[in-house]
Amino acid sequence: ELEAQREKLVLEDAENKAQLKAIEDQILLLLRNASGNLLADETLIDTLSQSKVTSNQIEQKVKIAAKTQDKIALVREGYKRVAYYVACLFFCIADLSMIDPMYQYSMEWYVNLFVLGIEKAEKGENLEERLGHLNDSFTFILYQNVCRSLFEKDKLLFSFLLCTKIMISLGKLDPGILRFLLAGNTAMDLEKPMPPTPGNGLTEKIGGDRLAMQHIGPFKGFIDKYFIGALDKWQHIYDSKTPGEDIDQLLLDAKYAEDAPPGDDAEHAAFTPFERLCILRCVRPDMIVPRVTLFVAEEMGKRYIEPPPFDLMACY
Repeated sequence: ELEAQREKLVLEDAENKAQLKAIEDQILLLLRNASGNLLADETLIDTLSQSKVTSNQIEQKVKIAAKTQDKIALVREGYKRVAYYVACLFFCIADLSMIDPMYQYSMEWYVNLFVLGIEKAEKGENLEERLGHLNDSFTFILYQNVCRSLFEKDKLLFSFLLCTKIMISLGKLDPGILRFLLAGNTAMDLEKPMPPTPGNGLTEKIGGDRLAMQHIGPFKGFIDKYFIGALDKWQHIYDSKTPGEDIDQLLLDAKYAEDAPPGDDAEHAAFTPFERLCILRCVRPDMIVPRVTLFVAEEMGKRYIEPPPFDLMACY
């Protein structure tokens, strides 16, 4: 509604300026053709009087239009966060072409999908609630439509990309930590001897990952603080069928032993759920995929790890 009002104001403003220009041209023409005493030229006097009245009316309209434009700008500013959020998600699907060159999506398709998301989003009692509904509506519509075009093997990867891109846009995830989870240690040589390793199946690459992890903010001192003195517990984790849950418990116990208040709330754990994914990668990389599935479900909801069945009518 405000956008329609803005367009109407633009047209009215152009019309008013054209009207003023026509009046000025008429006055100049009358002045040029006038002869004798100007004050005796009734046509000129009437035109000048009428132009003054018209000019005042247009000036009032311009003031009203300026206030309305300010109001529209203020409302638009409130929706800027949605624009930024949606722009981030566009680059999420743009990245899919690096997985398979077939995964390419046009801006026109994306914009049309966003308009559909706006139409389907719930209303809100206030702006904050409305923004939340807009983001939720569009994110799920995007997930459904992109999933329809992906091979089954890539659907979880897309959910994970979507989740991490949203977290980065909201400032909840450091891109450096994401890079480590995806690539691990990229150095050619170990900076020092590999730390003690539970189990016999861990490679030098995994040991290098643990050493490299210590250079990332939240993991500084990790080996000395959590690893060296608890090798028997890490051995248990290495042999466990549920290493992710065991790491959660180990780090939670360590945190409580230091400075956390009593209780069993997981938010007091030493590391965030995503950071614990990085730790799991350095002990049991084979368990990353099921743990990523759980992470996405907890962060965004189960519907983002359950690809919708193919619906030909919806596709059409």
